[in-house]
Amino acid sequence: NDVWLLDTYKEVNCASAYEGETPCSRPRCEAGPNGVFTLGSQSFVRHVWRPRSVLGADCITSTGQRRSELGGVISMKSLQCPCPTCTSHPGPP
Repeated sequence: NDVWLLDTYKEVNCASAYEGETPCSRPRCEAGPNGVFTLGSQSFVRHVWRPRSVLGADCITSTGQRRSELGGVISMKSLQCPCPTCTSHPGPP
């Protein structure tokens, strides 16, 4: 079984994705500054995973800057971790 590799010379655009999900910042539910109970926050970073070719399109950051280097940071976001809720009451001890 031979494998053939054919160069198409097709232009490739930059591609990015959210990677590196972090765990929630608190080990248990606690009240935040606004009085809402959460497990804290969780951070996400969007990295370039495929750089563009010579005539391909760049990835654009949230501030409008062009990025296309492999591993370059495109954006970051933080989300609140909700506390788990029970759908039924606990059983007897």
